[in-house]
Amino acid sequence: MLIGNADAHGKNYALLYHQGERRLAPFYDLVCTLAWPELSKTPAMKIGRNETMDSITAVHWKKMAEESKIGWPMVRDRIRQLSKVVAEQIAPVREACSSLNPSKTAEVADIIQRRTQAIQQGLS
Repeated sequence: MLIGNADAHGKNYALLYHQGERRLAPFYDLVCTLAWPELSKTPAMKIGRNETMDSITAVHWKKMAEESKIGWPMVRDRIRQLSKVVAEQIAPVREACSSLNPSKTAEVADIIQRRTQAIQQGLS
C-alpha cells in the first residue's frame, strides 16, 4: 500500500523461522503499479475488505487486524514505522535512480511520497 503496489500478493511475502523466532523475510517483487497505466490498480489482497488502494482508511486496517487476530495498536505502530522509513528513503532512492529514467523516477517518487503522507495522516 505504501508504494502503490497493487500486485502485492501472498507469494511476495514469507516468514523466516529461526530458533523459535519468526520474522518477515526481505521483500521482493516490489513495483509501484500505480505508475504504469497498463498494470492493474486493483489490490491483489484486500485490506479490511476494501477493494481500492486509494480509499483505505484506519478503519480498514483495524478491521484487517481484528480479522487476523493481531492487535490493532501493533498494526498501527508498524504501519507508522514503515511509513516513516519509506518516506525517509524517497529522496536518496530518487537521487540514486534519477539517471536511469528521470521522468519515471520522479513519478514513482511522487506517488510514494503522496501515499506515505496520506497513510500516516489517515492513522492520526
